[in-house]
Order: sequence, then C-alpha cells, then structure tokens
Amino acid sequence: MAADLLDIHPGKSEGMRRNFRECDNSELSSTDHIELKKMSEENDSHQNGHPHSVYRHIESYRTNESATLKSSKGPKGIGSVDQISNEDLILAATLVHDARAGITMEFRTETKYVKSYNLYKIQVLRSALFLTIFINLSLALFEKPAVPGLELPVWMTLTVEFACLLYFAFRIFHQAHFRLWSHFCRDFKNIFIMILLLLTLVDMSSFIIQIILQYNFSPVRWSRLLRPLFILNFPDGKEIRRAWRNIRRTVKEILHALFLLVFTILLFALVAFKVFQTRDDIVYADGRPYFKEYAESFWDLYVLLTTSNNPDIMMPAYDKSSWFSILFSIYIIICLYLLLNIFLAVTYNSYRENMRLDILQSVRDNRCKLQQAFDVLKVNHDGQDMVTYQTWRKLIQLAEPQITKAKIDLFMLVLDNDSSGHISKKEFMNVAHLLNVPLKQVEERMIWLERKFPNVYYSRPIEILQNVINSRYLEYTLNMIIVTHVILIALDIKQADWIFVGIFTLEIALKIFLQGPVAYFEGFVHIFDCLFTMLSLAGHIWNEIQMDHKTPEEKSAITFILMLRIFRVFKCLLHVKSFDLIFKTASNVFVSIVTYCVILFIVFYMYAILGMELFGNCIRYYDYNTSEPDKLFCGNPALNGSMFYALRYCKNNFNDIFSSFIVLAALTVVNNWHGILSDVYRRTRVILIH
Repeated sequence: MAADLLDIHPGKSEGMRRNFRECDNSELSSTDHIELKKMSEENDSHQNGHPHSVYRHIESYRTNESATLKSSKGPKGIGSVDQISNEDLILAATLVHDARAGITMEFRTETKYVKSYNLYKIQVLRSALFLTIFINLSLALFEKPAVPGLELPVWMTLTVEFACLLYFAFRIFHQAHFRLWSHFCRDFKNIFIMILLLLTLVDMSSFIIQIILQYNFSPVRWSRLLRPLFILNFPDGKEIRRAWRNIRRTVKEILHALFLLVFTILLFALVAFKVFQTRDDIVYADGRPYFKEYAESFWDLYVLLTTSNNPDIMMPAYDKSSWFSILFSIYIIICLYLLLNIFLAVTYNSYRENMRLDILQSVRDNRCKLQQAFDVLKVNHDGQDMVTYQTWRKLIQLAEPQITKAKIDLFMLVLDNDSSGHISKKEFMNVAHLLNVPLKQVEERMIWLERKFPNVYYSRPIEILQNVINSRYLEYTLNMIIVTHVILIALDIKQADWIFVGIFTLEIALKIFLQGPVAYFEGFVHIFDCLFTMLSLAGHIWNEIQMDHKTPEEKSAITFILMLRIFRVFKCLLHVKSFDLIFKTASNVFVSIVTYCVILFIVFYMYAILGMELFGNCIRYYDYNTSEPDKLFCGNPALNGSMFYALRYCKNNFNDIFSSFIVLAALTVVNNWHGILSDVYRRTRVILIH
C-alpha cells in the first residue's frame, strides 16, 4: 500500500491542514518541511484516536471513487467526467506546474500549442539559452580591444555572435508560436528582444563593411553595449527581471528626493563659488584653482557628499580663516546627514512597497492559473464542483512526474480537509504551495551503503564510528585543532601543515561516507568546509610539485591558496548562537544577493563596453621607472603633471574588459575614487558616475 511509506511527524497533520487553510490568502513558508517515515500504528492512534485512520482515508479515496463518478450526472462539458481527456489533463498539469514555478506566461490552450509551450520550458533549452547568453557576453574577452593573449580573428567572433543571435531568434519565435499574437505583441519584452536582434545585425553588417572598405578610423561595435539586455528580457530569468522591474519603478518614485538633493548641492556650489571666486590667495595644495568655476565647484561638493575628499576640500579655506569651516559643516549636516539619509529612506520604502505589490501580483497570477486548471478538471456532484481522486492522481503524475504515488496520496490527504474523498475549489487553490513543500521519503534518505549493504551499515563498528563522528566532543576537538592551525600559520610554522590537512580531509571523507554526499552537502557550512579543505590540499600538492621551479607569481598564487585555510576558523563561530544566526541569515538571503549581483554585473558590463569604445588605449601601463619618451606619463603626454599619473593610476584604464571592470569597481568604492576622474576622464565625469 502506498500510504505504508508515509507519515507526518506527530502533531503535524492538523498543523499542516491549518497552515493550508490559512494560506488561502498568503504563501506557505518555505521552511515548512514534511519528513516521510515508516507509518506506525502508535503514531496513527495518537494523532487521530483511531488506528489505521490514515490508511482508511487513502483506501476510501480509491474505493469510493467509482461511486462518486457514477453519481455525477452533470451535463457533458469541459471538466465533466466524460470530457476530462488526456488533452485536458495535460493542459491542467501545465497550469499547475506554472503555478508552482511562479511562471505567469499565458499560452494557447489547444493541444499542439500546449505541447509546444511545454517544450519551450524544458531544462535543456533553458540551459542552452543561459549558455548562449554567457558565450555572447564572453565575446568581449576576445574582441578588440581584447584581454592580452586572448584576441581572436574578427571572423571567428562574428560567427559565434551570429550563432548566438540565431538561438535568441529561435527562442523568441518559438514563444510566438504558442502565444496569442495579440498577447505576444503587447509584451514589450518580446518587441525589445527583436529590436535588439535587428540592431545587432545592423551593427555587425556595418562593422563588416567598414573592415572591407578599410576606413582610416577604427570601426566601432556599439551594439556590444546592448548584450546584457538579453538577460533582462527573456522570460527565463524571472527573478532578475522582477528585481530589475522593481528598481525601475523605484527610480521613478524617488526622482523628487533626488532632485531635492541635487538642487541643494547646486545652491551650496553657487554660494561657495561666489565666496571664493575672488580669493586668489586660496588654492589647493597641488596648485589647482579653488572654487573658480561653477561646474568645478559643483563637482567638488558632490565628491564631498561621498566624504572622499574630506577634509581636503575645506583645508585651503580653513587655513585662511576658521570661520569658513561653518560653510562646509552646514553643507555636510544638511546634504550628507539629512538629505542623503532621507533619500536612502525614500528609496528603501519605495522599493519595499514595489516588491510587496509585485509578490501580491505573482500570487494573484498563480491563483488564476490554478483557477483555470480547476475549471478544466472539475466535475459537478450534488451541486458542488470538485476534483476527484483519480483525476488528482493523473494530474500530479503529469505535472510533477518525479513525485511518487505515495507522495501523491499524502498530498491528497493534506488537501482534503473534510475527508470527503475529493478536492474542492478552495482546497485546490493550495496545490502550488503544497507542491513546493520539501518532502523526503525513507528510501531517499538512505545512502548507497545503507541500501546495498545494510548489514555492514548497521554493524557495531560503523555504529561506533557514527557516534564518534557525531560526537560533540569530537567537534570541540576539531575546533581546537582549527584554532591551533591558524596560530601556527600566523607564527609561520609549516612543519605540521600536512598533518592538519590530513586530519581535515579525513574528517570530510568520513562524514561523506557515513552521511552520504547528498545529505552532507545540503549544509552550507559543509560546502564551505570542504571547499577550503580541498583548496588547501591542492595548494600543498602544487607547492610540492613546483618546489624548485616557482616564479614569483606562482609563489604568490600558492601562498594565497594556502592562506584560504584560515577561513575555516569561521566554522568555530557556529557554536555561538548569535554568530550562527548571522550565518543562517546570510545563507537565506544568498539567492537574493546573487540576483542583485547579476544586475550589478549588467550595469558594469554596459559601462565597461562604453568605456572601452570611448577610452580604449588612451592610457597604457608601463613601468614607472622607464625613461623612454613614448612610455612616460602612461603613454599619454597630456597626463604630464597630473594627479592621475602622480598617484600611479596608469593601470586604471579601459584597454580590455577586465581592466574596465577594475576601474568601475574603483569608482564604486568611496576612497579616492574621484582621483581617477580628476584629469584624463574629466570631460566624461557624467558618463562614469555609475
């Protein structure tokens, strides 16, 4: 019997049902876990007051099904007993799967279009799309200006890019096949993708013509700037699109606060400009004029808002009179501590509200999908619309083929609040939440050794080994070993390195052997521990192999890899409750962090391409001790006497994609970012304020 394999922890059955009743208007928490165990008569008796009550529920679904079907005399129409065909089941299963996955795309309901839509969603095609986007973005490494040593012929990069465009076109036209044309055209993302494809083809054609005609100027590939936009407009990256959509909406709503902040800076810049315009005796330490131009005055006060040039901007005036400090103090109090914090608060509140509305809209869309699925599957019995047990089983087998029959029966038991043997509309609205609850079955928790050699796994020696590995005292001992290892590394005592690496490697090997790789790597801490241990082991092996033939760069790389060992000390902090809470919070928000990192990457990529087209090879890095005239001042005589060259920023350039990202990262960090824009990029400050 399928139900024999299933159980809910004592006291959790009623709680689960209560949760599903409450989630009619809210989402079920992803932290609710149902674990499947061997069903026992004792637990069943305690939970329900009658032995085998859960068995009887499952059996009643099966034995009473025929009676329910026979008594259904409603008219033949969509959803009636005689009309719930395989095509209707496939349509309903597709809608349920979309509701579970949070997919809101609409599609035609005819059978061939439903099958086309399901083909569109298969993981192979979606993974191929992500790979194609990655390849398309990676072309910047090989196109001129390329990363040194990676430049490829133009025909090769153009061929690869054209192949990427073909796959993008295939995905967008595939989508057009199963969607209503009116809906497809109303979706601006689809139109935008087609515009991107057209613009890229025009740019590629123009680039080829310029190469053939051999113009005196260097050809420009302006469409490379648009490549990251494919990530935002294909429906497969829904989380990224959701975050970007919320950011876009938030920007519209905070413009008034941004205007107030900028307007205040403009007013203070005008005051400073008028106060110091005639003071020729006040100059910066490097001899630059002090607030002699209004544009420069605004720029200096804008930089002061980031605190990067504080107190440098105030000191020339402060040296002449202490009263001038009042002007800068008032500016800092009003703009930095008041208006900037108001701006951040408005931004946060606006973004949070947009996120809340977006989530509510997503919930409504999912419920709409479930409503459509119910209308397809429902039968009318005694004036009540319902989904029968047999229909339910066929539905879930189609919607989620990996779910076992035992789990399907358990889902039916959880949804059927009144034990009626069928699912009402209100109960059906909780299907998506239920399918998203993580489930474990007994066999799924069994490791390979336990399944194949149970006598060995449950033997006394293995039991003793498990007790030792799971012992709290062993954990404390290992933590002491980790701390000792870090201390020895700090004291540069290397004789015992192999011993420590061996201990940590043995610990990981034994835990994987006893717990199984799946269970072991479910925990973020174990992944963290294994990663740094394996890196440490690889570093030691590399160090032994290259002991007598290491270049300075290899020595630095090996040292860096070996020093990663010290981060294992974070594992010791997990035994402190407050630190453990911090680590769990970080792991819970990790996916969201990755989403916003992707958005940040998109912005960086677009600015990097723009910088490469505008400033590529304007600045070059040479040894600062060179005496060759062509290599002085970063290869650009215009930088003679500049702060940029004096600070040795020559390697901060846009000569390739890697260097461009480093420059943009430096501009993002507050400290001394304005020095990069002080001379060579002065005329393009507005472009580079990213």
